[in-house]
Amino acid sequence: MTIRLRTENTAMANTPQPARGEYDLAEYFRLKRPCKNCPFLKDGGIELAPGRMEDIVNHLYASDENSFQCHETVHSEKFGGTWDDETGDYHPSGKEAHCAGATAFLQKTGMSSKWMRIGYVTGALDFEQVRATMPAVIDSANNLSNPDQHD
Repeated sequence: MTIRLRTENTAMANTPQPARGEYDLAEYFRLKRPCKNCPFLKDGGIELAPGRMEDIVNHLYASDENSFQCHETVHSEKFGGTWDDETGDYHPSGKEAHCAGATAFLQKTGMSSKWMRIGYVTGALDFEQVRATMPAVIDSANNLSNPDQHD
């Protein structure tokens, strides 16, 4: 079943809202487990600049409307999307996917987003799949496997 959400406010950054005003939430939550180098993994996550993980987590915690897209689906040949070098803004293709590691992290810390809750209710997101991933992800932004990743 395809779920279509109509969204009018496209000004919110990093939320599932392609320019056409419709969104397939099941497609957005299509990633069922973190990628091999997901920054949310306790082991094997991509090395981030100092403070970056804290910035990501603070962004996620700032509003339950915020989300974090998988780095493998952002600005790629396969999925599209472009960066504006002058403004630093990302212009989504609409093919991006929510980071499965971020999903598990948010659920693990009791901070599921609005999009996750809608996903659970509509069947676009499977709680048992998310729960199975939770042991592999960090407990907090301060609990990283690589101490050089944060201040």
